[in-house]
Amino acid sequence: MGLILSPKSGRVLEVSAVIYSAVLLVCAYTILLGGLPYNLMVEIQEISKRNFETLKYCWISEGLGKPNDKLAFTTIYVLPALLKILGADLSLACLTLLTALWSLGGCSTYLLAKRFSKNYLAGLAAMLIYLGAATSLRGFWCSLDVSALYVLTLIILLITDEAYQKRKASYGFYAALTSTILSGTLVKLDNLAVLTFTVLAYFAVRIRRENVELKHAALFLTIAGASWLIMNAWWLAVPPSLNVENFNPLCVVVFPITALTLMLLLRIDKLDAAQALALIASAILLMDPREIISSNIPLNVLAIISVDVTLLVAAGLKRFSDIFSNYISISLVVGESGDKSKEYDLTKPLIFLLALGVVLYQGLTAPLLWASGLNIPEHYKELNSLITPRDHRILTIPVLTGGYCYNWSSVRFRKPVESLILDNPIIYGCEFTALNDLTGRGESWKILSALNVKFIVLHYDIIRDEAQTVDPRIMEIRLNYSFIVSPNLANGSVNVTSEDVKPILEDLGFIQLVNFNSEKRYGAEIRHVEEEAAQSKIHLYAYGESWISELANLNQTFSFAYILPRVANWLDYNYLEFWIKVNGSEAASIQIQDVFGRWALWQLNLKEHEWNLVAIRLNDATMDNGLDRSRVVAVVFSIHAPLESIVEAEVGGIFLDKGIIFESKPLELHEKLNQQLTVYRLRDEFELSKIYSVKEVLKSEGDIFKDFLKSEFDPRNVAYSNTEVEHVSYGELDYVEVEPTRYRVTVYNFQDRFLVILNEKFDSGWTLYVGEPNPIDILTGGGPRNVKHVKINGFLNGWYVEAGDFKPLTLTIVYRPQLLLEVLRVTSTVSAVSSFIILFFKKKAARMLKHI
Repeated sequence: MGLILSPKSGRVLEVSAVIYSAVLLVCAYTILLGGLPYNLMVEIQEISKRNFETLKYCWISEGLGKPNDKLAFTTIYVLPALLKILGADLSLACLTLLTALWSLGGCSTYLLAKRFSKNYLAGLAAMLIYLGAATSLRGFWCSLDVSALYVLTLIILLITDEAYQKRKASYGFYAALTSTILSGTLVKLDNLAVLTFTVLAYFAVRIRRENVELKHAALFLTIAGASWLIMNAWWLAVPPSLNVENFNPLCVVVFPITALTLMLLLRIDKLDAAQALALIASAILLMDPREIISSNIPLNVLAIISVDVTLLVAAGLKRFSDIFSNYISISLVVGESGDKSKEYDLTKPLIFLLALGVVLYQGLTAPLLWASGLNIPEHYKELNSLITPRDHRILTIPVLTGGYCYNWSSVRFRKPVESLILDNPIIYGCEFTALNDLTGRGESWKILSALNVKFIVLHYDIIRDEAQTVDPRIMEIRLNYSFIVSPNLANGSVNVTSEDVKPILEDLGFIQLVNFNSEKRYGAEIRHVEEEAAQSKIHLYAYGESWISELANLNQTFSFAYILPRVANWLDYNYLEFWIKVNGSEAASIQIQDVFGRWALWQLNLKEHEWNLVAIRLNDATMDNGLDRSRVVAVVFSIHAPLESIVEAEVGGIFLDKGIIFESKPLELHEKLNQQLTVYRLRDEFELSKIYSVKEVLKSEGDIFKDFLKSEFDPRNVAYSNTEVEHVSYGELDYVEVEPTRYRVTVYNFQDRFLVILNEKFDSGWTLYVGEPNPIDILTGGGPRNVKHVKINGFLNGWYVEAGDFKPLTLTIVYRPQLLLEVLRVTSTVSAVSSFIILFFKKKAARMLKHI
């Protein structure tokens, strides 16, 4: 008695079998390739860490803050975020999403290949090729948006073909709905172009071959485009909008590639055996066994190529096996001879198995970024207990560009690993590489305070050969001395009465010329002067011509050295102070050398013809070549001047100074973790709040980090403006964070104009209103009166507010795109649901409309 299934039941069973096969493939590949895809795990870790917050707001506090570009792919992020809320770990969330996408992509490939080839075996082969080819595995899991495009391309082709077969342009709605569900708004112009060219290529081929009316294709595209815009109206509020900056014109090749593929598929039955075999061989080569294609073309184009060659191989195998089985037959007989025996033709399955073996072997042996997990060391996870999630930021040093390589991982991280662990925003990127040199300076707390940095995490586990950055040991020395310390100066002179000041010219050393024109007039001597000028009776005097040198730091200088009478230990001193008078130049430098020939250099700007008192901080050199301050032997003075220019220099008193150390140290050692991480903390009294006011505004001179280090700058009272500088009064204020994109501020005790600073990256979307704003004004972009938006401290938002007579004054800071997002998100949802209801109940709707 045979089991008879209805057509619907048969299709359900068929699809279930394909899904089961895809699940088995996921398990097999994750075992054979050594674990889950690394890139996918990183993205899911970033999303699951934030739960649904990433999907809610237009603004996301990452680094200094930025518009939320992840809103473009909200729907594909929902599943891992939901799994995280339900208590699933990272591996389970990653495996679930991987299985879901593979199953969806596998089913779509199977149905599309079976539709074109009219053969179950070809459909099954296409599914295995699509999931296991080297091209797919290299590009499929590079990022979630590319993965969505791989699956989306197949589904859109399937829907487009169904629309053509049934001559129903209304299927354009399904195409728009599928695009919205799988990949949000396709905010990258590359992805949108790839998908559009694919659909256009399909209709171009169909219209050319079978005289399909152009209006049918135009109507389908119109419905699809209009539905997509209605369902994604909220996307207009996303600040990045359509990403056109990185558009690659190579995406245009999708049209001819897809058109050629479809033309071959539609005439596959007319190919002979040689042509079919040539088609199979060419397609297998396009699967990129030598990484020629995948390393030279965009990943979204690679997605289309992967889909196209999958369909071509499956259709070519079907055609070749049909022809080959006419000449050679391989069969299997089961049972006894006679009527009860059954004979199975194995010719076609063997041909398919042979080709599949070649393709899958390429996939399994391809070099992939798969790993058994993120393998983040445990001491990183301890940071969660040390650093509480607040508005303050974290600076990881060294600051690198181009990725982070750690000695405990074989892969390159795009961001510091802390960004995967902590909820706090992490400062990194090329804008901040200057902090490698500036953070350890005596006034570096000003940079940290201005950027709202609470913690510094110093890494010892970064591979320096890859990073080519400053030695972390030098950074630690600098940070350990990053407390407030000032030189012992009083009334324009060195305070020689202090026990912390030591003159070094009293122990007579030697003077020696280092770089000079030996063919012209020159000289050097140690003088004893009658009157104590420049706080010393012993002076160094030298004159000569500036000359060339093989050493870059001495080239085009006149240089002389003071050789100490014995090796000296200067580790206990923070400053070197000296008097110097120069004739013939205003540019100079000073070098300190140790017994090993290593040195550190400080640049000087002097006034000519008069005594200059110079104080240099010993742990804050302009250039440091590994100076050992416990073994100092010489001080070299270099006067920079054009070649053959005669200069003379006189050096008065030279003093070592421990400096005056204030009791309050801005930075304090917070924790050391496994000898790999050192955490420093900025003390509370030096910390700024998220919103604050200042007493004075200064004009920035270009390099904002150097401006931060100036003596007149105190971030608690002073701010720099990149554009307009206006007189302001100080206003005491309190604020309440209503949500991450809305703040309510109350200002007290102000006079006239004052400045309000929001410690988020400058963005025109941030707007300040006096009082509670009218939602209509926010939606229409109506600007507030008596308020001027300016960039403050190089990165932040600031507003000059013209004060009125009413005190206290209530202000509201909002991120305008957030309200647009909320309004348009409701519009999109209502439109999508309404369109869905009308489409499925169009007959009833039509009757109802007739009676209205």
